[in-house]
Amino acid sequence: MITKKEYSINDTVWIAGIDQKNNALVPGRIIKAFNIDTNNYDASIVYYVVEIPSSIEPILEIRTWETISQDRHGPIGGIRSVVDDPIVDKKYLSKVGMYFDDGEVDYEPSEQEILAAIEKSKSVAEHEPLQFKSAKPKRKYYHRKKK
Repeated sequence: MITKKEYSINDTVWIAGIDQKNNALVPGRIIKAFNIDTNNYDASIVYYVVEIPSSIEPILEIRTWETISQDRHGPIGGIRSVVDDPIVDKKYLSKVGMYFDDGEVDYEPSEQEILAAIEKSKSVAEHEPLQFKSAKPKRKYYHRKKK
């Protein structure tokens, strides 16, 4: 599976997150590509303006190749590249909240460290008993008779 990372004007692309009722990918057309080279933005990232036709007027979305799918079957480019080489893209996976187990164990804690961590979490989780304030007496309202 080849991941397309560069698109040109008038290419048809598929994006997700447009229709709340339907989770399907929606077709759109790229109308502009640009880079942001001010402040601390990475100038090498290309942003695409995607025009999605709708019943009222076209919707404009700004996306990168990572959030665009090159065909209607998906997945988006970022996930597609992870499928090709997941070990290299562990950083991208962590950005989107996914975990990939490559079999490497960086650190294995000892039994004493595990028990110490459990004891510490128990002591942090305990709270002091609540101390309620005494109730204030109710104010008495005296009504004057109208003359």
